[in-house]
Amino acid sequence: MIGFWRRSFEGLSRAATSRAGFLVLSSLWLFVPYFILNSGQHRLLVRGMAVLFVLLAVLLGMASRGIYVLFGLAILLLNAVYVHLKYHWGLELSESRFEAAFSGEFSETLEYCRIYFGSPEIVFFLYGIAALYLIYRTCRSPGFSRRARIVAGLLLLPLLALLFFVRGPAMHFPPVFLVKDVFEAKSRLGQIAERAAIVRAVQSQPRACPEGYEKIVIVIGESALRDRMSLYGYPLETTPFLDSLRPYRFDGLAGANQTRYAVPLLLTHASVGDFQEFFSTPSLVSELKACGYETWWISNQGGPGIGETYVESIADEADHQRFMSSLDYVRIGYDGKIVDTLGRYLTGDTRKQAFFLHLRGSHFDYQERYPSDFALKPGVDVVSQYDNTIYYTDHILSEIFGRLDSATVNMSDGRGLLFAYASDHGEVVSDTLHGHGFFPGFKEEYRIPMIFWTRRPRGDSLQAGAEGRTVNEESFAGMIEYLTGMKDHPDLSFSSEVISLAPENIQDYNRLKSAFSQP
Repeated sequence: MIGFWRRSFEGLSRAATSRAGFLVLSSLWLFVPYFILNSGQHRLLVRGMAVLFVLLAVLLGMASRGIYVLFGLAILLLNAVYVHLKYHWGLELSESRFEAAFSGEFSETLEYCRIYFGSPEIVFFLYGIAALYLIYRTCRSPGFSRRARIVAGLLLLPLLALLFFVRGPAMHFPPVFLVKDVFEAKSRLGQIAERAAIVRAVQSQPRACPEGYEKIVIVIGESALRDRMSLYGYPLETTPFLDSLRPYRFDGLAGANQTRYAVPLLLTHASVGDFQEFFSTPSLVSELKACGYETWWISNQGGPGIGETYVESIADEADHQRFMSSLDYVRIGYDGKIVDTLGRYLTGDTRKQAFFLHLRGSHFDYQERYPSDFALKPGVDVVSQYDNTIYYTDHILSEIFGRLDSATVNMSDGRGLLFAYASDHGEVVSDTLHGHGFFPGFKEEYRIPMIFWTRRPRGDSLQAGAEGRTVNEESFAGMIEYLTGMKDHPDLSFSSEVISLAPENIQDYNRLKSAFSQP
């Protein structure tokens, strides 16, 4: 009896350590995340698809070592993306995440990894090491016979046919839809490249700006939540300059909770309901150029890949572009550099100039966005650090305005200057939850400042037209066109529709939850 059990154990051991044993074990191991991490309404479907893909891996391993290695490495890479997205962001609208990754700077990617590398990534690293070891042992074990390889190849055909006929359900299997989303993200970025040719073809016709401002400065903020600004009633004096300026102030509603969609909504005639318009029309930059303005885009964001991303494709319309960012995303430099650059190119005469200034503003990591001597209060927590970013941005706005004051010939009566400030989107701010780009979005991601300073009568008319209502940022370009005289009506949008993460996902702001709602 003892001899029987010993022989059985030895037989199982030999089978487990044979190539077939390692092949089965490594194939199962590749798809473990989809058995233990999967949840939700499609969990049974995903697990069923995982079984089919384990069988596919086994047959591939029997037919060809090389193909099996490539297949295994591809699945491991997709598993890494799956684990990261599922833990940090959820899998909804992963296409938008890929688009952000493809269009971002390499230094920004490094900063993202620094912030979001945590325990899930460490656990996955250990899991990946084990997977690579099993794949290695599978390939090092004695090979299968020629007959076995032929049978495996023949069995692959009906299995592939089955996967083709169930491709609808297969789209719920993460490795499949993640690959699909990668290609769709690349396709959308291709549209941006095509936009440049379309814009060049339609931007040559002259426009009239009868209000005749000498200098127009449009400051695009970043992640500024108007709730944290004293100009909008916040009890801490975070915006002393804007408070004293007494500009035309609007309760702005960001059209999107990510920069790459929000800035096009600010500066073009794309709308939340028709974002596709962005790809076929020029921006406010081109329109002011057509009015005879020398146009400048000065940014403390972006840099590499101009014309390849949504915002940089707009920047490319300007006569001149200056990007302040360094290769180190953490030490990208404070927004004060924009003031110095503006000072170098701002002429002290009646020459018509239009400047678009893109701030780093209040983008996380908040403590990196302001010098220590501009801390309104000790940055001992996330909320304090964020308030300090708002306070520093207010200082930057005061410096910009000061430069304009000394350079604008007709500044004595204010008629030579149009000054505007709006943030691309808001921000969720607390010590437990902060940032933007959530899905579904939170209300705080859309509550933005929208500010204009002018001493011409159209400013009063614009304020009266809003009637104290919340203005969607898709109105911003039309508001500038109205203030400059390009059009007779600002066509204000009071729509509550907003984009949550990607243009195909439109939500009603009024139905969104606050990030701090009580359960």
